[in-house]
Amino acid sequence: MTQDHAPFYEAARLLKKGKSLDGVIQTKTLCFMCKQPAKKPVQCSACKGVKYCGAACAKAEWNNRHVMGGVIRGHKEECAKMKEFMLEAQDVRDILLQFPWGRFESDGRFYLELALAMRNLLGKGQSYGWWTQEDQARAGARVAPLFEQTSGGWGSSLLKPAHLGEKDGWKLPIDEIPWLKFDDVKPPPFPPNFEQNWTSYYGWRGLPLKSPAALLLHWPLTVYRLLYLLGFASPQATADKRRTIVIHYVGAEIELNFLPIFGELTLFFPNTDLELVMFGPRAFELVTTSRPPSLSAKPYPYLYRAPEKCGSGSIRIRLADSGPFWDASCAKTPPDAIVGLNAGMSSYEPWFTVFAASRALSIPFAVTDYTRQSFLEDENSFHMMGLRAVNGTELGQLLGTKGISVMAKALEKPCECALNPFMRPGPKTPLLINLPAGINGFTCVVTPRALPP
Repeated sequence: MTQDHAPFYEAARLLKKGKSLDGVIQTKTLCFMCKQPAKKPVQCSACKGVKYCGAACAKAEWNNRHVMGGVIRGHKEECAKMKEFMLEAQDVRDILLQFPWGRFESDGRFYLELALAMRNLLGKGQSYGWWTQEDQARAGARVAPLFEQTSGGWGSSLLKPAHLGEKDGWKLPIDEIPWLKFDDVKPPPFPPNFEQNWTSYYGWRGLPLKSPAALLLHWPLTVYRLLYLLGFASPQATADKRRTIVIHYVGAEIELNFLPIFGELTLFFPNTDLELVMFGPRAFELVTTSRPPSLSAKPYPYLYRAPEKCGSGSIRIRLADSGPFWDASCAKTPPDAIVGLNAGMSSYEPWFTVFAASRALSIPFAVTDYTRQSFLEDENSFHMMGLRAVNGTELGQLLGTKGISVMAKALEKPCECALNPFMRPGPKTPLLINLPAGINGFTCVVTPRALPP
């Protein structure tokens, strides 16, 4: 247990004794304007989506501000849209409240660290299995995807010769584990049949709602949701006509800590061979520096095939060795789909190439992000992203005049955004905004799949 985790274990101890948590967990809110801590924050009375340290900052941030290089949009232009986004606040809360361990503290916030501490799952290192946390700033969510050349210590378990077994990885009671080895446990009914929500999925999977497994399962379930929205979930393949789906998974970071839970995807895609290629600085670092017998030195660090009674789906995960980022070379042999989780497309330039290639070459592409506001900012930046991705670049040379013209016309196409029913349960604690937010909170189909006639 690190010093960062100590307050949450103390809070868990008090909760188990039925005592108050007042003052045990220190929280802060930053002013949306000056980005300084707000001791007594005031929120916009119209949308209730942003908070300020006082009236002066609220007034200063209301109108557009001219700065060197452009204009910063004032809250006046976004207030109405934020008010609309706030309508989903209860929907985000309700996703957590499906679970008996789902709770909001007196400040209205959900603390992932506290939920884990209640089950003695909060900590760093192999003794915490697949729940191992990075530094507190990174715990439970990615930070600056695709931005840093090296991202933390994610995937250190891939330097070992073998994965943890399911019992040691999940660190949960036997009946709360979503087993993929069905020698001694009953497999879920086949074919898969559940509604698109956690309660129905848990029922199909035979898990009690007291299991916190969703706090990790939201990663593979969100990939499934994106593939579902792209049209890959149906029609299902048959035993005599298997199919292969190659997926480029862009921006992998914390996911490198628990590759085996992505075996869950095989249960949703019977008679299908999934190949998941993970891109990111840390994935590239691992695959190019590791030596045998490390898992990351293998062509496929993770392989799994579901038993015949579960549909015989298979998955193999590869760490991309072409570079730390998805680039034009990846477009020469396009995958069947591209996905990115908690992407922040318009915030990180490496995403521009992914976006432009998907629009120019009609590569199915879907992402998640924390808020709907993020997708609005992305759509407002599409023209800038597309032009910068092809102007004097390798991708521009690959596409040529015709391809760039196709991309330019496709920039006008809107995205399909929605609340993700398989988001990580529990709203993401925001520092600057009060909008409904969650890890993998909202989905966006950036480039839809062109279905055959």
